[in-house]
Amino acid sequence: RKGEVQNLDGALVYADLRLLVNDSVLRSSTREVAMSRKEVLVMEYLMRHAPHACEKQGIIISVWGHESEAQDNNLEEYISVLRKKLAHLGTACRIETVRSIGYRLEENHV
Repeated sequence: RKGEVQNLDGALVYADLRLLVNDSVLRSSTREVAMSRKEVLVMEYLMRHAPHACEKQGIIISVWGHESEAQDNNLEEYISVLRKKLAHLGTACRIETVRSIGYRLEENHV
């Protein structure tokens, strides 16, 4: 189902992406890449809310917690790494920056 996130056998699925949360692996139809725990948490948040925009603060609280000293630039580093991993996977998905709000995971319509 296009544009919907599905939870299949412990994996989150959005478009051609499959996030194996417990194994810390992100897969496309042809490749897979290992991820750190925080990368998994950021990606999981974006996938669960896709294709809607996610506020930076919402992601930070979800991933680092209310008491965290994490700042926007911590999140930006993870977004940068995730974008590189998505490029490596050759997926149809990308993380778009939404001005004044945060980020959105969306499927490229070619």
